[in-house]
Amino acid sequence: MDGLGPFAFTTTLLLELCNNPAHPLITFRGQTFTSGQLLHKLNLLVMALRKSGTRRGECIGVCMLRGPELLAAMLAIWHCGAVYVPFDPALPRERQRHMGQAANVRILLTQPELEQQMDELPFSQIVVLPLTRENPGHPAPQDILDTACRPQTDSPAYLMFTSGSSGLPKGVLLSHGNLAAFFASISQLWTLPAGLRYLACANSAFDISLFEYLAPLVFAGTLVLADDSEFRDGELLLQLMVREQTDVIQATPSLWQLLCNLPWPAGLQPHLFISIGEALAKNLAQQLLPRCRQLWNLYGPTECTIWATAHQVSARDLAAEAPTIVSIGTALPGYSAQLIENNELLLGGLGVGLGYLGSAEQSACKFLTADDNGTRYYKSGDLCRLDPAGRLHFLGRSDNQVKVNGYRIELEEIEDLLQRHDSLLQAACAVKSLPQGAQILAFIVCKSGSPNKNAHSLNNWLSRSLPPWMLPHSYLVVDVLPLTPSGKLDRTALLAIAGQEAVGSGEQLDDLAGQVAQIFCEVLDLPGIGLNESFFDLGGSSMLSATLVLTLNQRFSTNISLRKALATPPTVKSLTALLEASGITGAT
Repeated sequence: MDGLGPFAFTTTLLLELCNNPAHPLITFRGQTFTSGQLLHKLNLLVMALRKSGTRRGECIGVCMLRGPELLAAMLAIWHCGAVYVPFDPALPRERQRHMGQAANVRILLTQPELEQQMDELPFSQIVVLPLTRENPGHPAPQDILDTACRPQTDSPAYLMFTSGSSGLPKGVLLSHGNLAAFFASISQLWTLPAGLRYLACANSAFDISLFEYLAPLVFAGTLVLADDSEFRDGELLLQLMVREQTDVIQATPSLWQLLCNLPWPAGLQPHLFISIGEALAKNLAQQLLPRCRQLWNLYGPTECTIWATAHQVSARDLAAEAPTIVSIGTALPGYSAQLIENNELLLGGLGVGLGYLGSAEQSACKFLTADDNGTRYYKSGDLCRLDPAGRLHFLGRSDNQVKVNGYRIELEEIEDLLQRHDSLLQAACAVKSLPQGAQILAFIVCKSGSPNKNAHSLNNWLSRSLPPWMLPHSYLVVDVLPLTPSGKLDRTALLAIAGQEAVGSGEQLDDLAGQVAQIFCEVLDLPGIGLNESFFDLGGSSMLSATLVLTLNQRFSTNISLRKALATPPTVKSLTALLEASGITGAT
């Protein structure tokens, strides 16, 4: 895309649509949508937004299932000079209510399937897609250039909510200039020829989705959009990659591991694999590198526009003497990365965002203007070291923020809510790293005379405010929380307690059920499990469930599908019955 610059980014995207109306821009559920068809959807939305009195700079909520309309909504909001605020449909109503109130969202774009649940929230206007009109016409390039609402470089473009240490999610504001700087940097980092096919499988409520949705426009490619079922099912996602011959794929290490555990199709070797959101282990990189032409490890907080550093993985990263965790590399072109006191990573450049919504004090602490040129910096809170070649290696956090399967989580937000529960006196959380992915452990001190609550009931209570990925995987009841000599919570000691705990089932298991139970325990890293305990109540996730079913099929030479295994909450009893129905009666 020619002429990409911080003052013309959004205009350039829309001009690209106008100038190439026949370009196959999106494939979704077997259908192809051209740039002209997307413009049709965009124009209908622009008219609806203007009819609703959309004001320049106001936040517009978007709560949609995955589909082409989501990209049209994003571009229409920007064309009206407003701010894109994605709402994950899976979020609890209470969390959505807080986000809407914090951002003063007046108008929400949604779909018929979601309209009823959105009616429960305090939005004054709800615009339901798809909108219909025979021929709204497409704007001419000159109309787009002349529009009075065209955003400037410092205008806010989108607002992303992340987990907050105060017990409530916090909003991060990013500008059109930030987005322009990011894509200008990516165009220098990689040679991305026209015609590449970009897989979009990220949740739209996370900033990594912006690369997936916008890169096909910026680099004249095609967006291969996974639907909600493909997004959640590794087998279906891999089938989509094969069917659509995707070239550029980004995923968290947890998702990459899931895909690597499945049979890899012969001949599938995409142009670019991108690992994001979590530390990339060397042993996983060894599996990924032969399956693509290039493998890159990318790092960056939401506050710095998607990514801030990059490292191309090569054979030297896989050598025996190389670190077990792959480097996060060096700053992107146009960015800077330096270590300040206590080895905290300070990031700078045009990608550094505008700050936190409604929190000037917190913004002032984290967002800095530190030189004569007005360059902005962000104190990341991430601790790193530099190797002799000048590459960064992630060491951990200076606070209690964690990453679990790519999701950024403040443990204090979970703890704050747990401590509000009527039966709990204290609560603390820690994260346990496993080969299959990290798990959140909750440690609770119950009030005297209050009945102990099990994981299912506590997570049901938390789910009124927290999204699924923030729910603890297991709970341990303790008499007292361990403290350091200075009186602070000792999270290291919490993990030591977790290592000493044994969960006994107290049930007698026959030969086949015993083998199934052992596989459950291997996948979940538990010493024991009961016949009727749900895999998900004990810490299982959708990604771990694929590992469970794959292990069962390998151990018993069966071909049970993931969908069949998850038709009911998976327990030792239910999966044993499936094996018996397949003719398995005991040891193989």
